[in-house]
Amino acid sequence: MDRGAGARVSTASALEGDNIHDAASSASENVTIPGGVAIVVFPKLRPRRNIEIKTRCADLAPARRKAEALGARDAGVLHQRDTFFRAAQGARLKLRDFGDGRAELISYRRPDTPQARSSDYFVCPVAEPAALAAALGHVLDTVGVVTKRRHLFLYRHTRIHLDDVEGLGSFVELETVLSGQSDAEAHAELQQVAVALGLRPEDAVAEPYVELLRPLGR
Repeated sequence: MDRGAGARVSTASALEGDNIHDAASSASENVTIPGGVAIVVFPKLRPRRNIEIKTRCADLAPARRKAEALGARDAGVLHQRDTFFRAAQGARLKLRDFGDGRAELISYRRPDTPQARSSDYFVCPVAEPAALAAALGHVLDTVGVVTKRRHLFLYRHTRIHLDDVEGLGSFVELETVLSGQSDAEAHAELQQVAVALGLRPEDAVAEPYVELLRPLGR
């Protein structure tokens, strides 16, 4: 149910931040064990979830106009460089550098299927991306780098990504964030946005950008 423009802006603000947990839920706790030794105990955090789909798009301009007509809010253009590191089977780990001093370490698990699929993920802000990249690269293999220009729009619980990916071309990616609604409601919203943008099922892409680049030797 559409709760009005004010509700959409409020939800969009939360989507822009992509904060996983509030400060209280993620704070560590000092615990003293027998013998008087103090240890730090970190809480068991749960990943966030979204429902997402990605399609090839020969021309992003019509998709942008349709997003605007839908009432999605323009959240600006992001320049992202994602460095992927080898992770456990079924999982991916990437360091995302925005090129302006901001960066995020992102882990996620999702099936590589062209249909709308669920993704479980963590996003951790990074203060020193160069140092973290060096530390990760010291012990983990780098499996690929993805550079892209992303025009971000926000509609209700959905992030609309209009992506121009270096070496691959243009794509539209939709991510409907689970934030209290049911999976069925999230799928319905994702489908609504996909139809409004004119995305075609036959253009859906199963693999992440890093895997699409692999046959090209990138």
